[in-house]
Amino acid sequence: MTISARFKGTCKHCGNTWNVDEQIHYSKEPKAVCTSEECFNTQKSNAPAGRESSYTKTINTVRPDVDVPSYMTEAMEKVVQGLACSHDIVKVLYPDLDANTHTFGQIRSKLVDQLFTALNHKTE
Repeated sequence: MTISARFKGTCKHCGNTWNVDEQIHYSKEPKAVCTSEECFNTQKSNAPAGRESSYTKTINTVRPDVDVPSYMTEAMEKVVQGLACSHDIVKVLYPDLDANTHTFGQIRSKLVDQLFTALNHKTE
């Protein structure tokens, strides 16, 4: 697609420059922009096949094959209890927020930190 540039710019690939209102080749997805049709087409053909959000990207995790001592299991139970408590707090504070969203997880994580900080100050 060819459009009139709204801003002055420079191609990151070939260095061609353009001014406001000059005609440029532009594509939002995959991201490509240049005054040269040849450079523009090269950018599009070399672009990765769609961008994947880091929030939905699948990763492989590995659980180490080690024995876990009882004091670690007790600490883990406290962390799980803290997560459950924080989960409930987020549900009360943000009743319309989907529990499966990244935002919910971030808020819950922060509340766990605050909960354990408060517990540590209480025991001191």
